[in-house]
Amino acid sequence: MFALGPFVNLNGDNVPNDSLLDALLYPGGPDPAGGARILLKQAVAALLNSASGFYPLTTSQVIGMVNSALATGNRNTMVTLASSLQELNRLGCPCDNRGCPPN
Repeated sequence: MFALGPFVNLNGDNVPNDSLLDALLYPGGPDPAGGARILLKQAVAALLNSASGFYPLTTSQVIGMVNSALATGNRNTMVTLASSLQELNRLGCPCDNRGCPPN
């Protein structure tokens, strides 16, 4: 799903098969791997939100943006995208106890 490149085993358990749940639990960090962890935490939330149909980005867009940022290996690029995704992730769902608005 996400092209991690050099950023494998981000949870430090020596097994390079972290799950989406693992990514939600990642801490940050001051180095590029920390930036990748920050980004992937928000990316998982964005991926799940994009599947709802009420998110401003499609699942393909989320994956593409995240993979592009990871490919740079640049912590600032990854953290900047993470901040943007975090803002979108905080938009909330338009559904309430009466249901969801029609598409």
